[in-house]
Amino acid sequence: MRTIIFNVMNKKLLLLLLFANLGLSGFSAMLPEEEKRLKKDETGDFIACRLGNHLFDTGWKFTRGDDARACLSDYNDADWRDLILPHDWNIEPNPIQDENHIGPFVKGIKDSTSTGNIPGGIGWYRKTFTLECPGFDPAVVIYFDGVSVQSDVWINGHHIGFHPNGYTPFCYNLTPYLNPAGEKNVIAVKTVNTGDNTRWYAGAGIYRHVWLSISRAVHIEPYGVFVTTPEIDPASSQVALSVAVRNETESNADVTVGTVLYDPDGQVAGTADFRFVIEVRTLAVEFWFRTLCSLVFDANISEE
Repeated sequence: MRTIIFNVMNKKLLLLLLFANLGLSGFSAMLPEEEKRLKKDETGDFIACRLGNHLFDTGWKFTRGDDARACLSDYNDADWRDLILPHDWNIEPNPIQDENHIGPFVKGIKDSTSTGNIPGGIGWYRKTFTLECPGFDPAVVIYFDGVSVQSDVWINGHHIGFHPNGYTPFCYNLTPYLNPAGEKNVIAVKTVNTGDNTRWYAGAGIYRHVWLSISRAVHIEPYGVFVTTPEIDPASSQVALSVAVRNETESNADVTVGTVLYDPDGQVAGTADFRFVIEVRTLAVEFWFRTLCSLVFDANISEE
């Protein structure tokens, strides 16, 4: 821990905006291959070719109902429906249509007043993609902005997580389970709405966007930047900043985390660098305490 004093003009402290730029020394210039966007290949899969966050909404397959084998990478999903996310299968017409089943509505179900006569159920999603990142070893994280109501996620047959809440985003690290570059990977997502809902309509499925984040093997951890204000005073305030950096390589990494503070006019109010070594396949969390005059500022954090 260390304290740094920034001499800046006294202004009212309103808001702290934090942005994380991911990059490492020696790779500051983006490789030509990394400038390519996600693109379809001739088999309809997607190839991720550049650093950053990529919208991962296209190329999904879906089926309603349950099949325990659907999590396997070699499962045959040829008969599943093609779709683009976001998607809510709970509002779609029920497979059975008769005098008790009209559209998505079913007469006489449990707690029909609470659920609007829409039952629960199970829906599966699968997506096949090929990952190629020439020139560097990627760290790959998948982000789900929202899946209702409960979800389980598999990558290449490996179960990587269960999320019980349909109203919060979540993410998983795919890196340890990815196939070698050029080989196909399969994401499988099981979504469950038990029907025991306290709201009139809870929905079901991957109803918000999905993102694929590609970074280098040494990178700032997802949700790994935290800012707090332990002390706030009209004359000056203290801002505590922590950054979690992960090393997924097979050797120790010499990393520099730099911070630049900007005032409301876009001028640099202060800078600080901190250098440390992260051991093989470990996570390091470094803390800084910065005493500031009160001001509105942006914090730009980067790895070098």
